Amino acid sequence: MEALGCKIEDDDVKDVLLMHLDSSFLSIRTIILAQSTEPTLDQVKNTLLSSSAVDSIDIKMESQDVALAAHGRAQRSGSGGREGIVNGEYQ
Repeated sequence: MEALGCKIEDDDVKDVLLMHLDSSFLSIRTIILAQSTEPTLDQVKNTLLSSSAVDSIDIKMESQDVALAAHGRAQRSGSGGREGIVNGEYQ
């Protein structure tokens, strides 16, 4: 972004990071936000990484081709791809 002339502040990164956390991080997000002094970006990242919530996250990995194919089907259907699927088969 800096190459495009847009400097992103650490506070902006922290805000976006904390707003888009998985629901399993609710308690740790509350602890971070309730601190009397605002933590730095590095402190927020370290707190999140050391949280036990990290261990409970199961990240689904897909190949890029599968993800792109699913994205293409969703765009063609015009409704997120849900109406064109019946019994697990794309119609």
